Amino acid sequence: MNIVIVEDEAQVSKRIQRLTRELLGDRIGWLNAYSTIESASIALEREDIDLLLLDLNLSGRNGFDLLTELLGRRFQTIIISAYKDRAIEAYEHGVLDFVPKPIDETRLALAFNRFIGGDSSTESIPLPRRLAIKEVSCTEFIEVEQIERFSGASDYSEIHLISGKRKLCEKSLESLEVLFRDKFVRIHRSHLVRIGEIEKILSSEGSRYAVTLKNGEKLPLSRTRVGGLRKKLA
Repeated sequence: MNIVIVEDEAQVSKRIQRLTRELLGDRIGWLNAYSTIESASIALEREDIDLLLLDLNLSGRNGFDLLTELLGRRFQTIIISAYKDRAIEAYEHGVLDFVPKPIDETRLALAFNRFIGGDSSTESIPLPRRLAIKEVSCTEFIEVEQIERFSGASDYSEIHLISGKRKLCEKSLESLEVLFRDKFVRIHRSHLVRIGEIEKILSSEGSRYAVTLKNGEKLPLSRTRVGGLRKKLA
């Protein structure tokens, strides 16, 4: 994975870099650190990254300015900030996690585990209310309550709205599954569905399974996911 850190305090930046390397080890492809919004913005436009670690106070500049500029991109974002009162705002922007300063190594490890899918114990973490998608000339915000499901679409994910419209999203199904863990359920490698839209589970000969949605649509259900889905529906 490729990681970018945006932190203006040199000592803090070095500590984040050290902890990141210790906690993620050989999972890291490369790791770059920047101290200003301007330098980070230029780098993020040309670099293909997987994870952004972002401070909110960058030499008096608001880190949310950078986050808003980059909403809809495929990478995930973890905020690392002393401004704990802005955590809810950060989650509403669709960040993966908010790690408060001073940085606790265990808490940072939990955030990284969420990113790589190893720990989803996130009961106290609010879910995003909106999802940003990158259009040709703007960023569009979609209310999560209007989303029926997501499906895999090559390097992108396709958003299926309850209205019947479809939109493309740069985030992978894996990252969307983490972001919307309590409202959507993975039923297949290619399908992530809002739990409330699932009408019933169907089974047929040969241990084949499917689900029907409230709109009558039928989708495949992986055999290994049947038990987990039944628990969620219960």
